[in-house]
Amino acid sequence: MYIAFDTIELRSACEDENAARARLCEGADEFLAAFADVASADFVADLPPNVLALDGDMKTFRMKFGVGEAVFALNHAKPPHDANSGLDLTRVNRLRVVGIETND
Repeated sequence: MYIAFDTIELRSACEDENAARARLCEGADEFLAAFADVASADFVADLPPNVLALDGDMKTFRMKFGVGEAVFALNHAKPPHDANSGLDLTRVNRLRVVGIETND
């Protein structure tokens, strides 16, 4: 998966254990494990359905973890569609992290 980030802070929280702990405290381990699953997949369709949930707008995904969720947006210049003009998750391999929300 090709993953981009809206901000340097989001990149740090996703790729640096210390930054994740500073931002998410007790939720950091679960978040980092789930993010690693997303990053290691070739395509969104390769992930179990409980890892990434597609929002109704068909443009954003949510990755839930213990204390919140991370929000991903499609990062394709032209999103891949199937024969029925739906989003083809077997070809979606570019995401952008747009936020990390906690249940405060």
